[in-house]
Amino acid sequence: MIRFDSFIQSLQKAVTDASEAVNQKNLDILNIYFTDADAESSIRGSLDDALDHLNKILDSKGRPSSTTLKNAMNAFRAAKQGLSGEEDESERPVNPRALHPVTVTVQFPENTASGIVMREVAVPLLTLVPIRMPTIEEVRFTSNFNMHVIEDDIQIEFNAVRSEGMVDNNVQNDGKLEVILKPGETPEGLTKLIEGYERALRAQIPG
Repeated sequence: MIRFDSFIQSLQKAVTDASEAVNQKNLDILNIYFTDADAESSIRGSLDDALDHLNKILDSKGRPSSTTLKNAMNAFRAAKQGLSGEEDESERPVNPRALHPVTVTVQFPENTASGIVMREVAVPLLTLVPIRMPTIEEVRFTSNFNMHVIEDDIQIEFNAVRSEGMVDNNVQNDGKLEVILKPGETPEGLTKLIEGYERALRAQIPG
């Protein structure tokens, strides 16, 4: 048996945990539509270093020094780790990371004095898809159980127990849990962010 109040607390905790899991899943939008600006800068720096060392190897007369080869390998390795997300956690900045929107390049025709030319515009992916975040609207739980009052405490049991301590399998105990999800309203902060990107996008589009 279990105390009725403990049972209710367990249900409440389960619903709270489920709601937090949904909220955490909603935060994954940051990893889909944004990239780490600091990581991009670090990768570009590593690639620049690698290319610089490679040029030194190509320009060197005779066999390049082991130091030059080692530096080139380290630079390429750092760029590879950054691209694959395997960078050392200890090397990441302590301050909150700066995010850069993931964009696609779209060409638009523009009428100029020289005729029609194609102009490239960086379009944030965030402005191209509808963003709806699910939330838990309702949780319903129904079950059959026996209720007892023991020393002024309400206690419940989900299985009838024989005198010898064996569970009576002939007693039917049906339970049903229903979780209802619905698309939630887009948070105001995200809405303002998308509107800002849309204004910047309109300023880039010819005409």
